[in-house]
Amino acid sequence: SDFTPSPDGRHHTVGLSEGGSDWVTLHVRDLNTGKNIPDTIKWVKFSGASWSKDGKGFYYSRFPEPEVKDGQFLSLNVDQKLYYHKLGTPQSEDKLIYERKDNPKWTVGDGGTEDGKFLVISIGDGTTSRKARLFVLTAAALAVGSLAGCGGDDASTLMHTVVKVDSITQQGSCEDVNVKVSPVEILP
Repeated sequence: SDFTPSPDGRHHTVGLSEGGSDWVTLHVRDLNTGKNIPDTIKWVKFSGASWSKDGKGFYYSRFPEPEVKDGQFLSLNVDQKLYYHKLGTPQSEDKLIYERKDNPKWTVGDGGTEDGKFLVISIGDGTTSRKARLFVLTAAALAVGSLAGCGGDDASTLMHTVVKVDSITQQGSCEDVNVKVSPVEILP
């Protein structure tokens, strides 16, 4: 369901689901050999891969492994988190980038800018709401594990406006990210 080439053209991810399920397993293919490498990412839903500029890994969102009984998934789709997967490492070593413990029903998505300097994180109010929260993390902040983003030292300050996203355009830098939104509510 997902096919995302790396910026260096050496790999691509492909998401496969079984039996029509929304659950996807991401596989990574080496385009020089035409074969899958051992990297496998499980429990992905409502997400794909967003490669880092250097092609050494990618961001993705996933849920905790669901409880299964008699072949049926019993867990709710809650606690989606954003991770970074470095190629050649097991999923258990993936770096947690973002989560919302205070709102477990919110969905978390991402997309990197073409120049690799920023990661745009989108937070949705479930799967049917038109409300969204956005903020931008710098590559430098990601490297040190900080959530410092554009416009301040604390990315949480960017999370206080709930908006309906009309469109997003980006010209390569933080200052050039244009998000057309319609305010819905201002949070305390």
